[in-house]
Amino acid sequence: MEKTQKRVALVTGGASGIGKEIVREMLINSYEIGAFDINEEGLKNTADEFKKLGSVLTLVGDAGNEDDVNNAVKMMLKGFGRIDVLVNNAGGSFRINGSLETIEPSDWDKVIRLNLRNQYLFTRAIIPTMKEQKYGRIVCMSSKAGRSRGSGNSGAPYTAAKAGILGLVRQTSNDLGSFGITINAVAPGTILSGERIRSYWDQRTSEDIEKHLSNVPVRRFGTSEDVAYAVLFLCDERASFITGAVLDVNGGAWVG
Repeated sequence: MEKTQKRVALVTGGASGIGKEIVREMLINSYEIGAFDINEEGLKNTADEFKKLGSVLTLVGDAGNEDDVNNAVKMMLKGFGRIDVLVNNAGGSFRINGSLETIEPSDWDKVIRLNLRNQYLFTRAIIPTMKEQKYGRIVCMSSKAGRSRGSGNSGAPYTAAKAGILGLVRQTSNDLGSFGITINAVAPGTILSGERIRSYWDQRTSEDIEKHLSNVPVRRFGTSEDVAYAVLFLCDERASFITGAVLDVNGGAWVG
């Protein structure tokens, strides 16, 4: 690729929260962007908000649907001719928590589908293009829940899915390394990344918040920017010797 040509990135879950901030930071850093999300209106708003930074190709679809995923990859290749970066950011807990025996199999499947199956589908769909290019950066969004255990809205399905992502990253790094493709994970802690999460903490007492932050050495909640910067680092061309790794972005709440 010529030095003057911009890198091309596909970001899933790009309509809001952490995904939206990743889109912003990548545009600032001269990436060409395709943003994928099931929220068509949210994607349009994101593209409109960032139009002064650059254009965003909006890709509407269900991240757990194979046809939607394959179609998004085809549209990226049609629009840009290549895909250098995949950020597997789409996910969520659906607030399905509680003890395991209270969780219905349908709810378990719903959470696994959104958080783990979608990352498998997107990674699988994009590998042939990256192999042909002999270059690629894949970043998969895990969670502190997948490193340790969940809390708050993070129940067993979410924790299991986020831990599964780490296994996917570790195994796939061995398969892709010789093709110039790296794959890594980012594991955020408590991030005030959108209205839903902000609303959850707004409803907690000051004592609850103080208790939570007492276990975070930096004594604050994380921001979407904190996570986006970590993703950008792993996507950089100079991060070529980092693969199969997990970058914890949790203010020191979990180390290991």
